[in-house]
Amino acid sequence: MIKFLLQRCFLQNFDKGNFFCNLPEDFKLQYCVTDAKEFDIQDEQADIIKLPGEGIATYKNSSTDKIVVVNYEEFIQSLRLKKIKSCDFVTYSNDNMSFFICNELSTGCKKNKWPDARYQFENTIRDLYKCEEIKKIIDNYSKKYCVLSLKHTKITSPDNMAGAFNFAYNIITKAEKLTWKNIEKYGFEIWEANLIIYNSDNSIELQINSSLY
Repeated sequence: MIKFLLQRCFLQNFDKGNFFCNLPEDFKLQYCVTDAKEFDIQDEQADIIKLPGEGIATYKNSSTDKIVVVNYEEFIQSLRLKKIKSCDFVTYSNDNMSFFICNELSTGCKKNKWPDARYQFENTIRDLYKCEEIKKIIDNYSKKYCVLSLKHTKITSPDNMAGAFNFAYNIITKAEKLTWKNIEKYGFEIWEANLIIYNSDNSIELQINSSLY
């Protein structure tokens, strides 16, 4: 559904907004619908779905529903617009209106990434909401999230002298809630998390898996 609307309604609204004069015929809209019980996603790769441990964000699915992953940033870049920052992926539950996530992936620490990420989320939601049909669908989801998924670099040293400092990399903790009014006004919650769990009761848990760092 979102794929169809991105091709039709979304592009038409961008054209009316004079972001470009002609839609490129070779625009890309890569997406995947998966019922995998666990998978990773990674940007700037030929295959957006990765085996667990190979990407930055991990999705676990215990529901009977499928998860749709859309390579949103690649789609925007293929339109050859003037530089518009957007999030890497849009993910959502396929059959149940359980969750809709704007997912930005990055490496490094939050304080360095968050200033850019909040504008990437804001631009993504604002542009999607320009299409009234897409807005109505997104607003019907029970949960709407912007999720910043980070992968940190482990500390290395000769003879593993830094091993003690890496102990925390094996801890799973609750996701950290972030705030930015220009995103929250659309009804989205903002979290730092790299583990997204879709439970059998169709609820969502957001966590930070430090072993992924």
